[in-house]
Amino acid sequence: MTRKTIRRGWWLALLLLVGLVEAAAAQVWTEVGDAGDLPATAQVTTTAGLVEIHGTLAAGGDDVDMYCIQMVDPQQFVALFNCTTQDAPDLWLFTSDAMGNYGMDGCYSGVVAVALGNGASLWYYLAISRDGFEAIGDQGSLWDPTAPGPGRSPDGPGAGGPLVSWQAPVNPQGGDIDYVIHLDWADACDQSVADEPLSWSGLRRRYH
Repeated sequence: MTRKTIRRGWWLALLLLVGLVEAAAAQVWTEVGDAGDLPATAQVTTTAGLVEIHGTLAAGGDDVDMYCIQMVDPQQFVALFNCTTQDAPDLWLFTSDAMGNYGMDGCYSGVVAVALGNGASLWYYLAISRDGFEAIGDQGSLWDPTAPGPGRSPDGPGAGGPLVSWQAPVNPQGGDIDYVIHLDWADACDQSVADEPLSWSGLRRRYH
C-alpha cells in the first residue's frame, strides 16, 4: 500500500465522519434567542428531519418557550424529555389554530411526554413551561389544574377556545432550566427553508 493510497483513505474517512456529524447536527433545532410563548411569536423550526429541540427556560419563572413543528405522521408523533423530579417542566401541544390538544403536567415514570390527542393538522405548536403554569383561553384555563392524571386533552373551562396567554404560578422560583425535547415522527415547521443534508460532492468541495 502506497503512502498516497493511505492518505486518500484517511481523507475519505474524514469526509465520512464530517458527513455523519453534520447529518446528526442538522436534525437538532437549538433555540435562537428566546422562543416566544404564543403562536404569533413561536419559534419556527427549519431543521429537516427534526429529532431534538434544545433550549433554556430563563431564570425568573415567567419564561414559556413555544415552537412550530410539523408532524410526519400525527398518529405516531411523540415529544418527550427525561426527568427526575415532580418539579420538571411541563409540555403542551396546540393545533395550528392555537387550540389545546394535549398536555402533561409533571414527571411520570421518568419522562414528561405529549402525543397527538386528536385532530388532523400537520402543523402544531409545542410549548414547554415550568411546572405550575396554566394555559389560558378567553373562558379560563384550557386544562383543569386540579384534575388528576399524567397527561390529557384540554378539560378546563377555556377548553373550547384558543390559547391567549399563560398564567404563571405564584412566586415562581428557580434558575435557568436547560432542556432537550426528543421528537419522534416530527419535521421542520417551515419546509421552504429547511436545512438540506450536504451531498458527498459538497463535502469534497468543502474539505478538498
